[in-house]
Amino acid sequence: MIAVDVLAIDSQGDDIGEILFGREIALIDTRSEEITLTRSPLLPNRSSDENGLWFARRGPRNQQISAVLLVNELMPWAVSHKTPVLWHNPWAEKPLDPDLWQGPQMLSDINSSPPRMQYRDGKQTWEILHLSPDWPDNDLGNQSQVR
Repeated sequence: MIAVDVLAIDSQGDDIGEILFGREIALIDTRSEEITLTRSPLLPNRSSDENGLWFARRGPRNQQISAVLLVNELMPWAVSHKTPVLWHNPWAEKPLDPDLWQGPQMLSDINSSPPRMQYRDGKQTWEILHLSPDWPDNDLGNQSQVR
């Protein structure tokens, strides 16, 4: 597993999907005006720079990575407010059991092409670490009253 502290506010969500699975491409049929979403590695003549960590032109790769744990702007004073999301690799050689992680997860529907990730709700960090939801403010307030 790889753990990553993402230091960009808008980097959770679609950008992560592109990093893991390759750039998302919208194909438009000019006759029917139908739009189909696909991933760059599935299309011929696309740049290899558009490949993802887990999926590239030749298919799945980095299968030794079971999952990526992502948290957005984790700082020591924000531990109770920032909850990591565990993204499971659909092609992992040794998949991580989703029941091991108590927090939110992105699980794949391997039968879809390209794979679609589905959100599975979980506990927030403050619950997992047995902190108050407003830690450290709550604890700092209690300490000042004791003195």
